[in-house]
Amino acid sequence: MVVEGPFSYSADYPYKGPRKLFSGGAGLVSTAQDYARFCQFILDGGKVPLKEIGSDGSLGWGGFFYTAFSIDPREQMIVIFMGQLHPTGDLTLDREVHALAYQAISD
Repeated sequence: MVVEGPFSYSADYPYKGPRKLFSGGAGLVSTAQDYARFCQFILDGGKVPLKEIGSDGSLGWGGFFYTAFSIDPREQMIVIFMGQLHPTGDLTLDREVHALAYQAISD
């Protein structure tokens, strides 16, 4: 269990918490800038300037407990990272795994 001020988080909530989940999106959080970027992505037909490694059309998402996935249709590749850690501090293992996956591609 992670306690941050008045909030507490637990990776085992779905198993040990209440058996009712009222929304598939319950607990998801973001920023106004993230929402704006996502909306612009949709508006532009799925195109967005990226700072991450990946091909046009790649997408991905990260979770609260240091989990992430990416999908690259051009390379026919998926990358799944599951760290189960919060807070992550300055760890960059998720980005390193992603970069290693791209380095492993041989044409």
